Amino acid sequence: EHLLKGSEHNPEPTEVPPPIAALGGNHGDMHVVVLIGLPEVGKPFLAKRMRQYLRFFHGAECALFDICEITDTDSGDVDENARLMSRSLRSWLLKKDEDEGPS
Repeated sequence: EHLLKGSEHNPEPTEVPPPIAALGGNHGDMHVVVLIGLPEVGKPFLAKRMRQYLRFFHGAECALFDICEITDTDSGDVDENARLMSRSLRSWLLKKDEDEGPS
């Protein structure tokens, strides 16, 4: 039974269809969300929940970038770590832009 038609269990369904993957990214907007805070307060948990929400309810393509996984912690070079993170983020954003093709 279609989700937008009335039924015994849902006599007044919503007029807005549920999100589907085919609609994801149609707006062309890209956002970067940065979580900063003290260690061990739940930033990875919050980021994963936010990604889940954006994918499910908005059909958005999302990626998580953890600076601890990307950077070289042995070197201690803050500038080099920033470059590594920036390069990783830029490659994902450009890949997504290339996938959409020319307008």
